[in-house]
Amino acid sequence: MQPWINWGDNKNPNWWTDYNKIKHHRHDYYKRAHLKNLLNSMAGLFVLLMFYHMHVAVHRKLSPKPTLFNMPGLFFRAPDIWGDILKIE
Repeated sequence: MQPWINWGDNKNPNWWTDYNKIKHHRHDYYKRAHLKNLLNSMAGLFVLLMFYHMHVAVHRKLSPKPTLFNMPGLFFRAPDIWGDILKIE
């Protein structure tokens, strides 16, 4: 899963858009309340929490280790815009 892959250019992720449609017009969009959107939203939350708790992830002190979601490498490979602070080899 890559929950944030299509975020940008003034476009929200599909699961985010579906969530808001369900929230405001449940009777029209209830079929979009499915497992794929749930898992993508949970994966998105996981990524946000990893960035929020960066110091924990960088020092490999996350315990217990996540079993439902995981990020390649340690937990993630930092984008170049963050510089050397977040690089994990």
